Amino acid sequence: MPVFVSADSVLHAWHFSYAHMLSELEETQLAPVLSSVLDGMAAKLLPRFRLDSQGPLRLSLQDADYFLAVGRSLFTGSQVASSFGSGPAVTRTLTRFGITSNT
Repeated sequence: MPVFVSADSVLHAWHFSYAHMLSELEETQLAPVLSSVLDGMAAKLLPRFRLDSQGPLRLSLQDADYFLAVGRSLFTGSQVASSFGSGPAVTRTLTRFGITSNT
């Protein structure tokens, strides 16, 4: 029986193996690094806020807390507590993504 190998079938096989490798790389390498980066950034906010609670960075630090709380919540799949009381805003944002509040 003759076998016909097209460029499409070769590219499909190559893309399938590439997608599998990328998925594995994201799960084993990128996810732990991203988690530690987000957690590390969130941990640095409160000490910095104590230094600049009345300074020009106050609102920026509150915004950063909100964005980090949303990002960490999306990453974990459940709501993560906010350091500066932006919990209701985080809850509203997460509701749009279908994430339920656990806090």
